[in-house]
Amino acid sequence: MARPRKDTLDYFPHDTDAASDEKIEAMRALYGNDGYAFYFLLLERIYKGNGVLDIQNPSIRTAIARNITSDSGLFDKMLDTAFDIGLFDKALFDEKGVLSSPAIERRTTSINGERSRKREWAQRQSERQKDIDVQNPSNRQQLTHKVKVKDKITPIPPTGIDGLFDTFWKAYPKKVGKGAAEKSFKKYKPDDTLLSAMLKAIIVQKDSKEWTKDEGQYIPNPSTWLNQRRWEDETPSTNNEGSIPYLT
Repeated sequence: MARPRKDTLDYFPHDTDAASDEKIEAMRALYGNDGYAFYFLLLERIYKGNGVLDIQNPSIRTAIARNITSDSGLFDKMLDTAFDIGLFDKALFDEKGVLSSPAIERRTTSINGERSRKREWAQRQSERQKDIDVQNPSNRQQLTHKVKVKDKITPIPPTGIDGLFDTFWKAYPKKVGKGAAEKSFKKYKPDDTLLSAMLKAIIVQKDSKEWTKDEGQYIPNPSTWLNQRRWEDETPSTNNEGSIPYLT
């Protein structure tokens, strides 16, 4: 059974030096630790609501206020102070009755973007697995025999630049000088588009005469290949029609 898709956030960043932020220091100076707790308890609810907290309904607002402090007047006073010092967006609250801020919106967008990227990666992996199963039914039978409850195991996707380098390293036929290669790779700040160009070049070049003669003696080290931007080389056409892992 597939895991239910989540549309809310499970976490939000809490910097270790948050207490020293001048805005939070102002809340603590005025309201003690109640001011600190007020802000972060509201943040929990805001991020749980995917970046906004609707408090325009008086009943909801009262319930939230009681969970944070027994004094509703103090809650309103702390909220006004939070608006005054810029912890929340007052214009947005006046217009829509919700709590948020530009900083919260940026972080929410970043977290949702990473979640979406992982979903897209998992979808690509699922489609690739379906193609493999169609082409090789025995592979499907073996997998079903080994995994009784789940019909498929989805590996954890690579993340960020480290994941891109891992994909490059697996594709490159000469495994020497990994540390130097990783350093050379990262200096280009690659994305999926650049990695795709590299992998396509590797597929063509590894079948070239230069790379295949003398048991691959003349294949350049991966760091040299990267430093010389060899994926931009003009290469003769080949009959190789192999697919590119990760990008198909």
